[in-house]
Amino acid sequence: MRRTIFRTRYRLSQDGKCATAKRQRPFVAAVALAAWAWSGERPLSDVPGADVIRPAVVERAARAVVVIRTPRGQGAGFFLSRDGWLLTNAHVLSGAEAAEIETREGRRFPVQFVGACSLKQDLLLVKIAGTFEFLECADPQTVRVGDPVFVIGHPYGHNWTMSKGYIAAKRTEDGCPIIQYSADISPGNSGGPILTADGRVGGVATYLERRAIQFNDGSYTLDPSTVLKFGIGCEAFSTLMADARRGRMSLAEFTAWERRVLTAQLVSGITEKTHELLTDLAKGMAQLTVERSADPAAMGRRHSRSGGAAVLGNTEAFVQSAHRFRALGALLDQHAPGAERDEDVRRFCERWRSAMARANEAIDAIVAADGASLRRAGRLSRTVTDALQQSYVELGRAAGFAERIVSRYQAHLSDAAAVLKRMRDIRQSMGFRHP
Repeated sequence: MRRTIFRTRYRLSQDGKCATAKRQRPFVAAVALAAWAWSGERPLSDVPGADVIRPAVVERAARAVVVIRTPRGQGAGFFLSRDGWLLTNAHVLSGAEAAEIETREGRRFPVQFVGACSLKQDLLLVKIAGTFEFLECADPQTVRVGDPVFVIGHPYGHNWTMSKGYIAAKRTEDGCPIIQYSADISPGNSGGPILTADGRVGGVATYLERRAIQFNDGSYTLDPSTVLKFGIGCEAFSTLMADARRGRMSLAEFTAWERRVLTAQLVSGITEKTHELLTDLAKGMAQLTVERSADPAAMGRRHSRSGGAAVLGNTEAFVQSAHRFRALGALLDQHAPGAERDEDVRRFCERWRSAMARANEAIDAIVAADGASLRRAGRLSRTVTDALQQSYVELGRAAGFAERIVSRYQAHLSDAAAVLKRMRDIRQSMGFRHP
């Protein structure tokens, strides 16, 4: 019996690799294995058996994880302190003026207040009353690529579900510490902890649908363009905790503030999309051809006296770009109701709607020119040139207000510097020359 036990022990071979040896004493084998694991040459995840996550660790961590329910859905969160400071993803509470927190034991609590928020990192720190079990944060330097991790969340309503994986990559994007991992997550996992094998928090799991302005079935909508599955590293927590001790706001105040930040994203996105469509529209107009109708019956007596009728050709690009441009008009009113209470947003909307109206005037003039007399078609062409140029001028003015709005919230917006540069470029390209 004694011999059987010793046969499965490990020893450190001369080339530094861990190998099995018969009759290796248990104490010597343990020391050799530890020396190999912590020598700094190989991570702990390379040690046979080191990726085993013990059920006791999972259960202890699960007691600090909560369900967050709002009228719009649910997500996860976890306690960072015994006195009820709770961390989750900002998008879990997006648009919610009320939320309920449920603990592992089935107790339910309302959110007292929001302590700190970083929309850029998608992190939100909230406070609830009571005393709770909490999770400790890992040292960011010890969370390494290849280390085993597990995630606890509530995918599709299956509460307190654990999934296991490995750290796949670590990087910094736009100042945010990002963790890429192989553990599977789904809607409902957002805000849950990414945990090391010993139950410490290495990051926050995020399942996020990034919304973009897309053209679908004849209209523009804000639809999910990509699904992002990633984690925010625990090094981002310390600043958030420091901010939480200094200020607070109600959930309703957070929702109102968040709406203003999202409006800043929307106006910059609409400005860029309008500039893109206006450029396409100008190109479509430049491709139009005008011919004199040779059919006396089609011209009629009036057109024959004025030199014939104008027939537009090569209209495919113009028709497609005009259709898309007209469809953009309703997007701002649909997704930013009441946003015009902000003076800069109100003035942006005025200038943007004026740009849309002038471009639509140019589209109407081209439609009217098809089949009109050559003389009238000539007058309409001058209307097209003037209206399109004025549309560019108004859009440039709108971009100036969009730049001011984005500047106000740039600390909370991703790629804010690049967005501001694009707004300046649009504003500076006001002088439009018709092709």
